[in-house]
Amino acid sequence: MSPDKSEGLVLLVEDDPSIQMIVRRDLTRAGFRVEVESDGRRVAAAVKRLGPDVLLLDVGLPGMDGFAVCRAVRLEGGPPIIGLSCRTDAESVVALLDAGADDYVRKPADPREIVARIRTQMRKHSPESPEISTLILFGRLEIDLGRRSVRLDGQDPVLTGTELRLLLEFAAHPDDLRTYDDLADVVWGGWCDHHAIQSQVYRLRQKIEPDKPLVSCIEVIVGVGYRFRIPTPPTP
Repeated sequence: MSPDKSEGLVLLVEDDPSIQMIVRRDLTRAGFRVEVESDGRRVAAAVKRLGPDVLLLDVGLPGMDGFAVCRAVRLEGGPPIIGLSCRTDAESVVALLDAGADDYVRKPADPREIVARIRTQMRKHSPESPEISTLILFGRLEIDLGRRSVRLDGQDPVLTGTELRLLLEFAAHPDDLRTYDDLADVVWGGWCDHHAIQSQVYRLRQKIEPDKPLVSCIEVIVGVGYRFRIPTPPTP
């Protein structure tokens, strides 16, 4: 990260001028550079042009709503996305995460929470040392914890940032129970609705377990969480 970027560059997507001003002021005080966009149709191009470290995205936008923006940005990979929404129902939260968001904050939000969640996403997406390589093999699935990479049948599966962090968290704790609270703390940096977590894990399993239900590396512990199962090598 270059010195002039201080803590990082945040692209704030918000069409309400008063909210723009408040959030921009709070983030600037916290040491971030902030660029602002108000039209959802221009966000994907702005991401390519600016290369932000985090996208802070209002869900209710003119022209193209936050759900569509998430999907468009994710087609190109894109930075971590934190959604801003007045909606509190689990269905909306799940839809936002399914669209590709990595986290969400309910409006009105304490500026300290927004700053903390941005920093959490930046830590989670910070480059890891390429010299460390811890490989985990499960059938046709290859997970490199050191490089934070995943390959399936020799190809890179199209995973969202949240799906990748979930899989890496599972793989880093083989055969250990990871409760919903464990995953919320590590992957989302705090509380997350259990239904939203279930939806994300379901989508992950659809992508990395082409042979299920015959083969499954993510075991569901009903009502509690999940366990990543690494097969025991056969005895010679």
